[in-house]
Amino acid sequence: MTYNSKNHTGFTALLLFAALTFMLLSGCSSKGSEKDANSYQVIIENQSETEVYEISYSRGGEAYEAGGGMFADGSPIKKGDDFSFTFREEPGTLNLVFHDKEKEVIAMSSITPTFNEKRESTLLLTSVDGKLTLSNEN
Repeated sequence: MTYNSKNHTGFTALLLFAALTFMLLSGCSSKGSEKDANSYQVIIENQSETEVYEISYSRGGEAYEAGGGMFADGSPIKKGDDFSFTFREEPGTLNLVFHDKEKEVIAMSSITPTFNEKRESTLLLTSVDGKLTLSNEN
């Protein structure tokens, strides 16, 4: 029995192409996770000059639920950028913590988001006298 490396190479290339195509189609999306009709979305818009690298939250007191996020590539959330969290139920009061590049806390805020008819709430991160402040846009 002889081994034909030419057939093996072609088959391997086809498998590699199929795997890469599958990963590209299933894993890459510019929208991130989709918000369904029954969820609540909190959008934090950075209107300050401060670059934020991570936002963490807790809700429900005693850290009933906690989470956080950052841009996947590690880039900062700069002025004009927004970042969002999606909840299955109205979150109530959120305790938000904003972190710099070294993961140091640069601001903390507790706020109850105000939701519109689309179940979206936009929170504005601004700087007043050098201090970061969070407020409801809606």
